[in-house]
Amino acid sequence: MKLSLIYNLLVEGNKVIEKLKNQNQSTLPKIRVEKVFFHGVPEMSFYHEVTKEAQPHIGTDAFKDEKVDVKMIVPTQRNLNINNIEDVFDSDKPTELVKDGQFYYVIDGHHRIASKILKGKGKIIAKVYTNNDSF
Repeated sequence: MKLSLIYNLLVEGNKVIEKLKNQNQSTLPKIRVEKVFFHGVPEMSFYHEVTKEAQPHIGTDAFKDEKVDVKMIVPTQRNLNINNIEDVFDSDKPTELVKDGQFYYVIDGHHRIASKILKGKGKIIAKVYTNNDSF
């Protein structure tokens, strides 16, 4: 990768983070997920039902790589931490999601997904467990 491209990515990333900080100064370092994600957090009882089947399979072949539209990802925690977003802004570590119906619920990777949304990514590659039950 050319050095100028890397520099431009870093500068743009810093601008996005600074804008987010400026818009949320009263709550820093916390930022509500609704400020970044396209959906709010579901009721926890619903989330627990959706993820119950997937929990024993975390880290196994039951999770398959899938290209996921970020607009279909539902966060499962209420807040993000700006410091954590900065720490993972360039991370390629996979995230883990559970697919139930048309939506994907986050098991692990809120900050990595947030950083990709902030970068303007429309789709991400994630480890996905497809729920066999329909709620």
